[in-house]
Amino acid sequence: MTILLAVAGLCAAAWAFRFAGQKLTNNRPFFRDMPFGVAFGYVFAAVALAGIIYIYVLARTLPPAEANKYFFFRLAVEGFIGFSIAAWLFREAGRRIGTRASRKLFRQMPLTAAFGIMIILAYAFVAIFAGWLAPHG
Repeated sequence: MTILLAVAGLCAAAWAFRFAGQKLTNNRPFFRDMPFGVAFGYVFAAVALAGIIYIYVLARTLPPAEANKYFFFRLAVEGFIGFSIAAWLFREAGRRIGTRASRKLFRQMPLTAAFGIMIILAYAFVAIFAGWLAPHG
C-alpha cells in the first residue's frame, strides 16, 4: 500500500511539474511536448537524489553507533565521487600528454572510457610489478 501511495504521489508531482512548466514558460516546446513519462522520470530522479543526499547527510552526522547502518552507502557515494574525479584527471592528462592522435582520442572519449583505460593500466601495472610489490615475493 505504501508503494502505491508513493507512486501515486510521484504521478501527481509529475503532472504538476509538467502543468506548471507549461504555464510558467508560456507553453514552450520543452514542456508542451513533454510526455508524462519524461515528467515522471524527472520527478523520480529528483526524489531519488534528495533521498541519496538525505541518507548521506545522516551517515555523516549521526553518532557512530547509528551511522554504522549507512557506512557502506557513505563509502559508495564517496568512492563514486573519487573515481569520477580520478577519471576526469586521467582524461585531462591524456589530452595533454602523448602523440597528436592519442591526445585527439582523449579529447573525444567520455569519462567512462577514460575510467576503463585507467583501470586497465592500473591492472597492468600491478601485474607487471607484482613480484616487486608483493611483501613476501
